Amino acid sequence: MFEFHLLRLIYNYFRLKFTSLNLYDSRSTDPTTVHHEILSTRLFTFLFGASLAILTIFTSFRPQTTLQNIQSPSIFDYERLLKQYPNTVQCPCTFISIPYETFITIETSFHQVCSIANETLPGIVIDCLPLQAIYASSFECFYNQSCLNMLFKAYSNKMDIQILNKSLPSRFPLTASIKTLIDDLFIEKMMIQTNYDLYFNACRSVYCSYTYTQRFHWTKSSNWTTVTIHSPSKKQYEDLYQQYSDTLQCPCTSISIPYGKFIQITS
Repeated sequence: MFEFHLLRLIYNYFRLKFTSLNLYDSRSTDPTTVHHEILSTRLFTFLFGASLAILTIFTSFRPQTTLQNIQSPSIFDYERLLKQYPNTVQCPCTFISIPYETFITIETSFHQVCSIANETLPGIVIDCLPLQAIYASSFECFYNQSCLNMLFKAYSNKMDIQILNKSLPSRFPLTASIKTLIDDLFIEKMMIQTNYDLYFNACRSVYCSYTYTQRFHWTKSSNWTTVTIHSPSKKQYEDLYQQYSDTLQCPCTSISIPYGKFIQITS
């Protein structure tokens, strides 16, 4: 009975405190103003409590992300975690790279045709397209008589081809592809000789003109003078070029001159 009376006193105390609670106390003596302040306090308290309750309920039902670490997991631990958390589980390796031979074993068995004794022709490449096969092949087999004999076994017609001499100097290695030799036009070396005398004779300049500055001493003024020499020789051209290289002009008789008249190529 005493406990019930005590609880009732506590309830009445807090009810009285709540009904008279005024958070907006303006020290006013007007009963209407005080009543409005108490009502505003009750509304604020209700809204605050409701907001707090909603926030508590929302937080309680919202999933929480927890990061858990398992030190040195076994393969069974990893498989269990992969089933439970396939999207978030991460198990980085201790080493950045692992050799394949550590966890991969390869056992191969070949077709019986691979066990038949075969002969290899060095430098000969087989391709789907004959042209590509020729490009990728080399003349390595043509330096060996026995290799040539094996190559000619595939042909019904006999061919008399002498082997190449590997002792001769060459800028191409023995294993150079045929395409490489074709791109270089099979040229071992090339010498280009240009004969300027032949070019000058083929040019046959009709005239040479040059301009120089002449100063008149009594007026201290300068005057440009143009001189034209008809059918100049090579010696005259060289002398004029040394003196008037900036203004000398010697046009050729023909617009174009074949290279063969003054250039000689030896390969």
